Amino acid sequence: MLYLLGGLLLLHGGYSAYEHNYVSANAPRPLPNDIILEVIIGVVVMVFGAMASIRNQPQLSVTGEKVTPAATYLQPIDQQSAFAEKKQLGVHDWQPLESRPDFVDVLAKRREYNAYVDAKSQK
Repeated sequence: MLYLLGGLLLLHGGYSAYEHNYVSANAPRPLPNDIILEVIIGVVVMVFGAMASIRNQPQLSVTGEKVTPAATYLQPIDQQSAFAEKKQLGVHDWQPLESRPDFVDVLAKRREYNAYVDAKSQK
């Protein structure tokens, strides 16, 4: 419902702006404050409508039972599983910063690669 109301306000504000520009084609003037206010209110109403429509919907289980999520809007963040997943991948918090090209030691990487190639060729 809020989407519809916000959309109508935006549509009417856009049409009013078009009409204002059409009527004042000979002497251009800035948009009146009521048109600007109507567009701002339309955007705010649409944002509230979007926020109100984000809800976790109940799902059906394998047995056909209706399962409602514990959280109404978003799933809770389980820090332990997130950290365990990162630890399993071997990624730490500073990994994105350390892997930037500005911070990579090219000479050390070259030595590491040469050692790898030498070890591969000796086998």
